[in-house]
Amino acid sequence: MARKVLIQIRRGAESSIGALAVGELGYCTDTQKLYIGTTSGNVLLVAAQSTGGDMLKSIYDTNNNGKVDAAEAADSVSWAGVTGKPATYTPSTHTHDASELTAGTLAAVRLPAATTGAQGAMSAADKVKLDGIAAGAQVNAVTSVSGRTGAVALTADDLAESAANKIMTAAERTKLAGIAAGANNYVHPGGDGNQHIPATGTGNNGRVLKAGATAGSAAWGIVDWSEISGKPSTFTPAVHSHSASDITSGTLAADRLPAASTSASGVVQLNTATNSTSTTQAATASAVKAVYDLAAGKLGPGVTWNQLKGV
Repeated sequence: MARKVLIQIRRGAESSIGALAVGELGYCTDTQKLYIGTTSGNVLLVAAQSTGGDMLKSIYDTNNNGKVDAAEAADSVSWAGVTGKPATYTPSTHTHDASELTAGTLAAVRLPAATTGAQGAMSAADKVKLDGIAAGAQVNAVTSVSGRTGAVALTADDLAESAANKIMTAAERTKLAGIAAGANNYVHPGGDGNQHIPATGTGNNGRVLKAGATAGSAAWGIVDWSEISGKPSTFTPAVHSHSASDITSGTLAADRLPAASTSASGVVQLNTATNSTSTTQAATASAVKAVYDLAAGKLGPGVTWNQLKGV
């Protein structure tokens, strides 16, 4: 036979329900939640459902840590197990402290320019200017020079010489201006083989420098034919011609003269024959005499030579 047991439940607002005894039930009249007391505090058994369903904390959050038990496994998913993640990420707007820059060198354009009122990067022009200023240099305003004030024009007399620093005179400055850069104090040697050549002029035009018999002697002169060594004993003449008046001795060979003909003068060969018909040879006086004697012997009495010739 069933027994009827009366169970007493603590009731009140959730904010004032207080700590329940172990096993004691507590009902929140304002939030319609049912709690049970445990050694670790109140544990929610039932929560009111406003839209239906069975999503009870007592069922899905058994360890009462505020997370669905099945979703807690997602807290331990490795990065490699996440699919579809992007290869790169656009960084959100952020800043860095200077101590976080541990490598590399910042470009000068990333630094602000230095001004008279703020620190910054030095310009190249300022760096050149700074390098040209001696260490310990000061910005001083000169108020007087040698007891003189105002715009003072210094002269050489205002400067003091020392063993290392000397004042240059106008003459010395002119002399220095006439010396080429890198010039040295050179003295040309005067021994044999080092003298300058003798003076030239119209009287020495075309002449050659001839060494003398003594050291250091040389003079302009003309080379005599006898002074030329190694010259040939004969020379092949160049093509040239001569006038007949240039032939003053010797006998010309017949081959060097033109042959005579019936139309031109020249040399001919003499012939003593009285019966020759040659037109290139000439009869000798003996041949002519023989012909004459023969003709005279043929003349009749009373016939003269001119009649025989038809004159």
